[in-house]
Amino acid sequence: MVAGHIHRPHDAVSVAGGKGFNVARSARALGADVVAAAILGGPTGAHVEHLLRADGINARVIEGTSDTRTCTSIASMSTSTLTEFYELAAAVTLDEWQALETSIGIELALDASWLTISGSMPSGAPIDAVARLTSLAHSYGARIAIDTHGPALSLALEHQPDIVKVNVHEAAAVLGLSVDPTPHMAATALHDRQGWLTVVTAGTAGAWAVAGGPVWHVGAAQTGAFPVGSGDAFLAGLITGLVESGDDIAGALALAAGTAAANAQIPGAGVLDPEQARSWAADIVVAVSP
Repeated sequence: MVAGHIHRPHDAVSVAGGKGFNVARSARALGADVVAAAILGGPTGAHVEHLLRADGINARVIEGTSDTRTCTSIASMSTSTLTEFYELAAAVTLDEWQALETSIGIELALDASWLTISGSMPSGAPIDAVARLTSLAHSYGARIAIDTHGPALSLALEHQPDIVKVNVHEAAAVLGLSVDPTPHMAATALHDRQGWLTVVTAGTAGAWAVAGGPVWHVGAAQTGAFPVGSGDAFLAGLITGLVESGDDIAGALALAAGTAAANAQIPGAGVLDPEQARSWAADIVVAVSP
């Protein structure tokens, strides 16, 4: 891509973006029954809702006063580089956020087994938004997995989320470390402050997980030209695998890695071939160390 020139892409893919939607789309591809809850506003918000429903995802939408943002990723097949343009996220009002919490509570009351929360909280949301949702999920007997960072993560840890999935940099920040630890060390240290399962990802090096005993390591199944959303696909595979297997952590980590790799093969975050994901998962060996 050259600044100041006209560029004509060979292909264009439009998906309902955002980390939470990527998780929902990936889990739905694997056959999970999912509901996505979000605040969406304006013409872009209406388009996002349409895309969600076209993907077979049940959506609980709170109408926002601000137009939902558009983000653009440009992949160069010749150089294997990715250029991204992310608009600033639209702010939400406190009333909109409270309506979202109520909507999530309704789904939890309908016997949802897991709640996942991904990404940064929008401006206008309470500073303890993730912590509140963690408590809400537990009040209905559901488990919760969070993939966030900064103060939102720190406050949520006080409420013992069942799964925390972060990368090495995010783990270092919440642990108050000035230098990134190894993923193994990060997962172990962070687990001491949290609930059941801690997962620290490290890109193509794979992921490390701790659940109060041994440390599991799963490598990347494959690399691909379209990595955007692979972390979200990993979380979707992890939760889907836990639900399907009755909490077999090793098996769930294998499905997570297979799903992340499958995501990277096809343009569009959270767009993947589920058969490919499960095929790769079946061949993955998850290492266990004390």
